[in-house]
Amino acid sequence: MVKFCCGRSRVGACYSDYVQFLPLGLGQVKLARVISHVVSTQKHDFYRGLTTFMVKPVRPDGTAEGTTFVAVDRVQSGIGDLVLIMQEGSSARHLFGVADAPVRSVIVGIVDAVDMEGNHDRA
Repeated sequence: MVKFCCGRSRVGACYSDYVQFLPLGLGQVKLARVISHVVSTQKHDFYRGLTTFMVKPVRPDGTAEGTTFVAVDRVQSGIGDLVLIMQEGSSARHLFGVADAPVRSVIVGIVDAVDMEGNHDRA
């Protein structure tokens, strides 16, 4: 079991009660590091006004794992932040309230610390 402390959302929403006890790897919640902005001049109308980032999945100890992918930001994260990603289409679409939104990965929390079996590591 890995616990996440996500108390500093920059938009006032606090997901700590929701994500604090989610086991990493179960479901479609992933830990990732924001590595860069994604900028495009041509995009689907759904993405207009939304911030998108390239994120790199990481293990709870911070080591990289897997390949980078694009995620839509919902919590005003920034480059270098450790974040929680919801990576499942219908749940992601539900967050936006658009049934046919072309989105799969959404940043839903900024991680302050990761606690693995009593080892409290700051992000």
